[in-house]
Amino acid sequence: MSEILKRDKLYSYNGIVFYLRDDNTAVLRGYTGKDSYVHIPNTAKGHTVTEIADRAFQDCTHVTNVYIPDSITQIGQDAFQNCGRKETVDADLARAYAAGSRRELEDMFGYGY
Repeated sequence: MSEILKRDKLYSYNGIVFYLRDDNTAVLRGYTGKDSYVHIPNTAKGHTVTEIADRAFQDCTHVTNVYIPDSITQIGQDAFQNCGRKETVDADLARAYAAGSRRELEDMFGYGY
């Protein structure tokens, strides 16, 4: 079931666009910044960041390093599609795998199991 987004629930910080849910969680919806390093915070405007949405970093070829906090429990389909190969990812890859993005993270960051 798709969530209907409300404009007043969107929040942007350092080029990272979040959707703030009523249950005090936030979803990373996209990245509009130009930095090569993206540090995803644990919280956004008092909401715990728990999810990276489908295609959130799609076509962000300039991003080479990503920090994914422990608060992330779900990574959406094609979240890093067409991003090219990254240099580093700072995350618990086993947790990310459980979130359903193993192949994508392996391809993007060069990790193998």
